[in-house]
Amino acid sequence: MADFQPTNIDATLLVAILNNRLDFQMARDQHWYRIPVTSQRKWLARRWPPAWIAFYQTKIFGAEKYSVRYFARVLGLRRAFGYELLPE
Repeated sequence: MADFQPTNIDATLLVAILNNRLDFQMARDQHWYRIPVTSQRKWLARRWPPAWIAFYQTKIFGAEKYSVRYFARVLGLRRAFGYELLPE
């Protein structure tokens, strides 16, 4: 993941709440993270798209719980159906 150095004062940071290991593994290994369209519309409409994403880890992450230890620059966005992202 990248060094956090926003290019300008208006750069936005999305903090994603990770409450399962599968979402973390996909973000780390496949370099993508899913955000439901309804969440984007409800919470992020005026702050979209984000320039950065940070991952807040909940209690399921043991020693790394309740912290942000990973973040990355957002390189692109694409709308997809759930079955395309998680075919199994």
